[in-house]
Amino acid sequence: MKKVYIILLLSTFTIILSGFILLTNKNQYTKDLLSLKEAYLVARISLPNENFILYDLNSRDLFDGEFSHEDSGINGRRKFWSFTFVEVGTKNHMFIDIENGTVTNLFQSEEFYVEVEGLIQFSEISIDSTNAIKIALDYRNLLPGINWAFGYHFTLAKMNDEYGNYKNEAVMSVTGFTEEGNFYRVSINLKSMEVVGHDSGLKMQ
Repeated sequence: MKKVYIILLLSTFTIILSGFILLTNKNQYTKDLLSLKEAYLVARISLPNENFILYDLNSRDLFDGEFSHEDSGINGRRKFWSFTFVEVGTKNHMFIDIENGTVTNLFQSEEFYVEVEGLIQFSEISIDSTNAIKIALDYRNLLPGINWAFGYHFTLAKMNDEYGNYKNEAVMSVTGFTEEGNFYRVSINLKSMEVVGHDSGLKMQ
């Protein structure tokens, strides 16, 4: 338990320092369009205590709104993000939605227990979505979604390698489409920086 609290203390210090650097540099992002890390810091402020650690997150579409090139994720920034945080040592999950730089939905629910190793410390997020989109486009001629899953989308979660090469490591993914219209995901292991592509084979465009 002592080890867990040391990890939480170091993580909290890192978050505060990073938040100060990002949120005081007003030229770094606009209110409406946030990168993954910037959205994380906005969500983090809404949590009731520092024992809530990130479980997963993803960008999303606003289904009743107008899409624009700026919100396509082409620069790694999106208007709409969803987060799940878990309180360490409990089954308490906190769900947070962000729209246009502001928390619009926040609710807590008792779900399932997650070991601390399955949660994502801020220090493990070694790159931002602004870096991930560049890596993904260098890896594959990835095209943005036109209708469903508009633009490029981003996810972050702890993953296990199907071949047993790693376990509980943070993976950031960028999704888009192939020239054939197939749903395609580029995944980046944030520890090893290994990049893996996966073609779903499903024609969605």
